[in-house]
This record gives sequence, structure tokens and C-alpha cells, in this order.
Amino acid sequence: VIEVRATKKKGEGGGRKIKLPASKRSEQLAEEVKSINDFLSSFTLANASFSGFRRIFSEGERDDFDYNLGGRLYCAGDKSYMTLSSLLRRQTLINNEKVVEIDINASYLTILHGLKGNPMPERDDVYAIGGLPRDVVKKWFAITIGVQKFHSQWLPGNVAELSKTCLAYRPWMTVKAVQKTVLEYFPFMADWPSGEVRWSHLMFIESEIIIATMKQMMTQHHAPAFPVHDSIIVRKSDQDLAMETLAKQFQLLTGITPRLKVK
Repeated sequence: VIEVRATKKKGEGGGRKIKLPASKRSEQLAEEVKSINDFLSSFTLANASFSGFRRIFSEGERDDFDYNLGGRLYCAGDKSYMTLSSLLRRQTLINNEKVVEIDINASYLTILHGLKGNPMPERDDVYAIGGLPRDVVKKWFAITIGVQKFHSQWLPGNVAELSKTCLAYRPWMTVKAVQKTVLEYFPFMADWPSGEVRWSHLMFIESEIIIATMKQMMTQHHAPAFPVHDSIIVRKSDQDLAMETLAKQFQLLTGITPRLKVK
């Protein structure tokens, strides 16, 4: 249930699997995933399937790797609830009860604020900056956080996607133009290419928040929570409990209270 992969090379769909010697930490992590799998398997999902999780860590070849990079939970098999669209996931039933999906708004960006010791902006939409469409700013963060550099142009397909999905997108909104505005509003991003924090660190922190939330709901309330990376699916009757628990765990690990959105 624990899998380690190497850094993905250009042209690869994913990093190659790495076999590491068993350790006390890997055994503890495996037991944690097994206990979650056993608990969630006691609930019935309707309109979706669940056959257990694997926790996949990244960049296992690094000298500083200690099961502290990546670490998201992924469903075994290719037909799980995770593969469903957001709309179809909301039609899932847990023990015949309707569900809600609780999403961490701007998860990585919020974690970054915590790591840098900066409070989150008070504006309603963190991506609404400088008169730019939020989808354009969000896309800039998405392609930037995945690499250790600033891009000089949009990636293949980005412009076509934005032109189709973002009515306010204009050709002058180049990567460099957007970057200039982003750095005005988020100056701590200026050292992104040279900084020590990478996407894999952010994913690990996010995964720890999600798993801690699942475990607290499981052990203290016998309440299921099915993760989808930066969100959790819970019974409608557990919505308030889940939001309180998720916010608490996020605050404990980052020092920041997140903005949560119910889908």
C-alpha cells in the first residue's frame, strides 16, 4: 500500500517505481493506510466503487527523501470514485446517504503562505488580482508550481484551453505579463526558481492534512471521509464536522485557517 517513485523524466507518464528497504517509518505508514482501507471498506458506496488506497511518494531517489515528498492517496484500480467527474461524485451515496464534497480553496497557494509566514489576502478570491481573470492567474500557478522555474510562454494547449473556458482571456495575457502581476501581489513567489520548497513538499503537507482529517473523523466519530487529493467526500450529515476537522488540521500544519468550499 506504500509506493515510491523516482522523479519523472521528460516524456514519462510517471516516475519509475523504486524499491526501498523496509523501515520503521514505511511500516508505520503502511499500517496507517491499511487501517483507513479497513475502515472505509465497512461503508457502502452507491454509484461509485472503492477497493482501497495506495499512498504514492515521489522523488524517492533524493538524498533527503524520508517519505516526505508527494504522498497522496490514490485508489487501487482505474474505475474508482476518484475517476468520476465532480458532478458524478456528488451523486455518490455513502450507506444510502447523500454526500457533499469539501474542497480546500487554493490549497498549495495557502500552504505556501503558511510556509512563508504570510497571512492570506483578505479578498474573497485569492486569484482575483490586477484585473486579470481568476482562471488565467490560477493557470499560471498550476504550471509554475509543477516546475523549478518561471515559464517564458504558456505550455502547449494552455492558450487554446483558456480561450475556450475563460471568456475574459485576451492575447495580451502572456505568461510574462501574468507573472509580473502575480509577483506584485505575491512577492514571496519571486524566489520560486531558487527556493527549497517544491511541488512535492506542498503535496506532502496537503496529504498529511487530508489523512489527519480522515483519521480524526474515523477514530473519534466513526465517520467516513473519502479523499480526492485536496478535497474530501463525506455524508451530508457529517458536513459541519468534516469542515471543522479539516480546518483544524490545516491550521495545525500550516498556521493558516483555510477557505473551504462545499460542492
